Amino acid sequence: MSQESSGNVIADRRYEMAQHFSERGEVIEAIELLEQTIDLVPDWVVLHFRLGELYMISERRDEALKAFSTCLTLDPDDKLGAIIKLSLLGASPRPQTLPSGYVEALFDDYADRFDKSLLENLGYRTPWEIAAAVEKIRPYTPDTAEVILDLGCGTGLVGEAFSKRASWLEGVDMSAGMLVQAANKKIYHHTEHDEAVAFLTRQDKKYDMIIAADVLVYMGALETLFAALAQRLSANGLFAFSTQILESGTYMLGGDHRYAHSASYIEACAATVGLRTLHTERTFIRHDGQVDIYGQIVVMVKAEEKSLDAPVFDFSKKRDRIGQ
Repeated sequence: MSQESSGNVIADRRYEMAQHFSERGEVIEAIELLEQTIDLVPDWVVLHFRLGELYMISERRDEALKAFSTCLTLDPDDKLGAIIKLSLLGASPRPQTLPSGYVEALFDDYADRFDKSLLENLGYRTPWEIAAAVEKIRPYTPDTAEVILDLGCGTGLVGEAFSKRASWLEGVDMSAGMLVQAANKKIYHHTEHDEAVAFLTRQDKKYDMIIAADVLVYMGALETLFAALAQRLSANGLFAFSTQILESGTYMLGGDHRYAHSASYIEACAATVGLRTLHTERTFIRHDGQVDIYGQIVVMVKAEEKSLDAPVFDFSKKRDRIGQ
């Protein structure tokens, strides 16, 4: 959570001091200092949110609920994700997806250090893991010329992994800051600032491949997403994506503010819209502090009912890249 200035120098200094207390494990002192600051800046959402987090650490549930509820009142767009905290506290139903304002603000704040943080600090390899899985299913040849959509393209890591396959590479992301970083790489022929399902719903073109690396972790219910992307996949088109693993049930929002999905739920969503699984594997996703997070890479194909047993690959198209 980035600290936006309150507009009050004294409040800002108290907030910074409270952060130092918290980092040293002096949570009570941090809480007391922030509580003394509320009268100075009663409408500062960041202050209420941080108090809520510290109340949670101190197991002061009622006070945490009040703090996060105040956040939602002050910021209905919920850029800090107060509804997530309320859900984790059991005070509200689990959200079917994370608030768009929260996701956009999170990645706008993260954009300029995203690649360095993921690749160097978190050991992130998901785009290349997905590319390797696709390669097993549909090996690249010099004539490969696919129209590819990168959902949640971020800074363009998936684009780097798939650009050689594409005659047209398109990216969509909710974060304008991430799209600026992607543009600097000059990989995509076109990008859009939009939410994934909204973008898919208003399109009329078809894609040979749709990729969603670490996108589903910010969505709970997947039925709408699968229905929208199935409409945009060409016959025998591939949907390649990653998820965090839930052993049973449907989906669950974890303490890391990401959703995990069960394999059975994903298969049910896919079957409803005519997608079937060609490849699935468990793999390392990233580090989370001292914990290794594992998930799964999945590749699905869209095929008409009458052709389910027919070969799903078509290498007849000639590669014809469209310039930047």
